[in-house]
Amino acid sequence: MNTLQRMRVKEAGFSLVELMVSMVIALVLTLVISKVMLDHEVSKRSTTTLNDANQNGALAAYELDRAIRSAGSGFMQSWSSAGGNSLGCLINSSRDGAIILPRPSAFPEPFTGVNPNVRLAPVVVQQGTDSDVLIAMSGNAGFAEVGRAVLAVSTAPANVRLVNTLGWQQDDLVLLVEDGLDCMLQQVGAVAAGATDLLPLSGSFFSATGTSANLGSFGTATPYAIALGNISTQKTRNNPPEFKLYGVDPTRYALVTYDLLTQGANEAPLPLADGVVAMRAVYGIDIDGDGDQDAWQAPTGAFASAALLNGSAASQSLLRQIVSVRVGLIMRTSLLEKEAVNPAGTEVELFKDIDMSVKRELTGDELYARHRTVEITIPLRNVLLL
Repeated sequence: MNTLQRMRVKEAGFSLVELMVSMVIALVLTLVISKVMLDHEVSKRSTTTLNDANQNGALAAYELDRAIRSAGSGFMQSWSSAGGNSLGCLINSSRDGAIILPRPSAFPEPFTGVNPNVRLAPVVVQQGTDSDVLIAMSGNAGFAEVGRAVLAVSTAPANVRLVNTLGWQQDDLVLLVEDGLDCMLQQVGAVAAGATDLLPLSGSFFSATGTSANLGSFGTATPYAIALGNISTQKTRNNPPEFKLYGVDPTRYALVTYDLLTQGANEAPLPLADGVVAMRAVYGIDIDGDGDQDAWQAPTGAFASAALLNGSAASQSLLRQIVSVRVGLIMRTSLLEKEAVNPAGTEVELFKDIDMSVKRELTGDELYARHRTVEITIPLRNVLLL
């Protein structure tokens, strides 16, 4: 065979069998790589949504911690008859001439079960069927965390007389309390410059009359003026108190809040965190009054919201025993897996370590979502300081 013939043999290329084998190998490799990439993408989506659920849980826990830890600020020092007997009083409040508390109509979902006769308390848990509601109240005045004795109350012109008006400014919210009366939220008008003992009342939250208390009713005993904060169009002094409801909207799996003072009757609750399936809470109580928590207490029986907020001396004493709140959240991912990741009848459990177990059975789409739990114990600083 000469050189030209040998070159032609070398240039003959692959046979058909070799090409078919190569194609089969390439197809197998393509399928393997595609499967690996698909599994990786599914895992990445699951991990991402789980991370989102964890972040939402951290955000929800932060919002609740901030509200509950400061609950009672401004008015807890006046809880007894020596300071006006504010704890458990029925709040009378108006805005722009319309009564807002006691609320003339039901609260929006998911707070329709909350009693519209709102009473002053740091934190109250209202137990629900699938989720609880938290009622948290705190002032934001930041000074004189005790009520100031009122020397006299006038309705024409509307004002209260104090020993001095040092620290008060226009648009401050003042809660008038007196032993034996329901409390009344008012707003401060323009305070005169210089030394004065008169605190004028006017503004959006001023009203001489309320549902169960009137301005002219104060003064039989010793009234007290409690600074709660400031609601103003001036940003430099706007510092509103936190009188809010917290609950879970089951239609969108979100932790939502409703402001008792600033939101309108037809306004929907504001979302705080997504991916919340349920919220449960129990009290930490100080039975013997030594400042230490002695036991956990479910919001039932004597500690049910209706019993704690009936305005009696017994309920006031029980409110004083609540020194902490333990909150449990059940979080879920937004991604629904193609196959159920939870078998039918699966239950998510909260408070396993304190013998106050609360379980939630997963149903429907919840069986295809991954879940996490978040639990936090929050002390009531303003109660512990008493």
